Amino acid sequence: MAPRADIRGAIGQALAVFERTRAATLELAGCFDSRSVAEHPAVGRWSAGEVLDQLCKADMIFLSIAQRLIALQREGRRPVLRDGFADIDNGLRIVPLSWMRWLEGPLAVFHTATPAPLRRALGRSRLIRMRHPALAQPEHGIPLDTLTGGLHDSAAALRALIEANAGLDYDAMRYSQPLIGSGSLPATLRMLAVHEERHQAQLREILAFARSESRDNTG
Repeated sequence: MAPRADIRGAIGQALAVFERTRAATLELAGCFDSRSVAEHPAVGRWSAGEVLDQLCKADMIFLSIAQRLIALQREGRRPVLRDGFADIDNGLRIVPLSWMRWLEGPLAVFHTATPAPLRRALGRSRLIRMRHPALAQPEHGIPLDTLTGGLHDSAAALRALIEANAGLDYDAMRYSQPLIGSGSLPATLRMLAVHEERHQAQLREILAFARSESRDNTG
């Protein structure tokens, strides 16, 4: 295996945060077995497997964004992308999806006025119920080994992409989406890690449920 490159600057720091977050997710995934990973803790709630699959799909969305920005910079064009709710249909659960486009302006003002650390803290909080985009709709019943392998592979693909384009100016690459906010590619990668931390809390809740069910069945 080739040694990992030392990636410096904001993109290196963001990648390090993401990789630490992914390692913690894989550690949590190791607490489940083939049966418990598929169990739903309640009607309408995701299983652990669905949470893990959603994280894989979120990685694919970010990789696509990064690839598009890299291509723009390599072509000598401004590396700026703006997606609206028509492109990535995430949202707030309390707001009908058809209404979310009316919030694009107010959300832009909110992101501009709110410091990044506070935005990340809000992103981790599960008090604000989010709606995931259709592109990240998880599948049920995927084997645990397939899920953990996918999480390993997508993280490796992200590192490989960043390493292969180490000479580019990642700070100049800008991405915006109404719910995520606007920022550089490193800042957007940090938000991907925040999204994962949010789902880690969900995995811990599912794990606690599985363990309580096991105690009830053996008590």
